[in-house]
Amino acid sequence: MNQIKLNHWYVNENELSILLMNFHVSLNRCKDIDSEFLRLTVTNSKMKSKLFAFDNLEQAISFTEDVISNCHTLNEILNQYTKYYWHDESKKLLKK
Repeated sequence: MNQIKLNHWYVNENELSILLMNFHVSLNRCKDIDSEFLRLTVTNSKMKSKLFAFDNLEQAISFTEDVISNCHTLNEILNQYTKYYWHDESKKLLKK
């Protein structure tokens, strides 16, 4: 179990979000035919977005706080996600 490090997370209904220096991040619970997952949407200042999937809230928050908060571009985030989380075939459904 990890401790939440950043103290400016917001909750609205079933969405958790945070505004970081370079990105806005939101987390939503989603369902597809076979499973439930967390969809993490990262939006930059030019309103470009990337979608990522996580199995649980702990992974999604840790990725946001430890990786996204230290990145400067969406491609950096995608590279880190690919390196550490892409081993699960179910993640491919959100690749754009």
